[in-house]
Amino acid sequence: MSSLKETQQSIRLKDVHLDSLCKELKDIHSRILEEIPEVARIAVVSYDHRNSQLYTFAESSTGVNVFSNYSFPLDSCPNLKICAEQRRTRVVDDLPATLNRNNKHSNWLLDQGFKSSYTVPIYTGQNFIGFIFYDSHYKGLFTEEIQQKLTIYCDLIGFSVNTEYSLLNAILTSAEITKELSPGYKNESKEHMERMSIYAQLIAKEVADIYHLDDEMIESVHIFSRLHDIGKSALSTDILLKPTPLAVREREVMRCYVPDGINVVDKILDNLGCPSHRCIEVLKSIVSCHQEFLDGTGYPNGLSDTEIPIPPRIVTVANIFDALTSHRPYKQACSVSGALLELEKMVQGGKLDAHCVNALREHQEYLVEIIRKYPESDPSVSF
Repeated sequence: MSSLKETQQSIRLKDVHLDSLCKELKDIHSRILEEIPEVARIAVVSYDHRNSQLYTFAESSTGVNVFSNYSFPLDSCPNLKICAEQRRTRVVDDLPATLNRNNKHSNWLLDQGFKSSYTVPIYTGQNFIGFIFYDSHYKGLFTEEIQQKLTIYCDLIGFSVNTEYSLLNAILTSAEITKELSPGYKNESKEHMERMSIYAQLIAKEVADIYHLDDEMIESVHIFSRLHDIGKSALSTDILLKPTPLAVREREVMRCYVPDGINVVDKILDNLGCPSHRCIEVLKSIVSCHQEFLDGTGYPNGLSDTEIPIPPRIVTVANIFDALTSHRPYKQACSVSGALLELEKMVQGGKLDAHCVNALREHQEYLVEIIRKYPESDPSVSF
């Protein structure tokens, strides 16, 4: 494995300042409208190779509702799959005559009155990472001439997507190497990380309308929930791998992992050239606040109520739920229903966000499925 320094140098993003992709799209869209006013919507859909799903990610539109919080398998759309595999664009000149009302997205497009579309796949190197969609209320808009005019904008959007993609993966790669260099923390189970990211994503999607979370924010919570306890990389193996409950003094030392986590994140970002992006604020809030409670009894800063951002509220609930439903050398796992009961007690005690807990309650069968799919492989080293 390459050293941490070598990897960070290879993915260094010096002096990069990124707005959210939604803002980037809106800026680009405004420029397109000056030249091609019939383009009513631009959307970027991301591709997750781990589950072969396409996810709504960012969009800019004029005069239509936003379509968000939706995913579907790439295999369910053969035409798009061909575009991705063969690096081909797609033009649909007459959407009403072409689309069937067999899914939520098709229904939405038709209900919004879109008549034509132009689809461009996006890649990082040889890897497919998503699509750009242009939609219009006019049939047959996307002629070869219009496609040619849009080429430069496709490049700009592709650059913005790739830069954000590179930033996210640079942070994750650096964090993974940091983990591997820690004798105790590297034993943190991959299953725990996977469950955490799934629970956090589920909660974020369910509370998105309540807390006005866009798809880009949901994805940041999904990705960075994996790094909530990165500060444990600074702790000794005596504490991290202790098979019995921690003593009072050991618990006090354990609590230091939160500020240690911020230091680790700051070092990673410094080595990446101190890039600036909204997702970094999400990462820092998750690492620094995921042990805070709404009643002010959490740590390290005793924050309460609105002092605690929504992303760490989500991760706090996901983390406690996972701890309750996971086996430990010194305790048995709770059932999903039992864990939800404990979470509800914490809601009533003013500690947890009720909306986040309710989000889990609505998906109990799915939670059972995730626990079965990603079980703790070695309880003796899980924590």
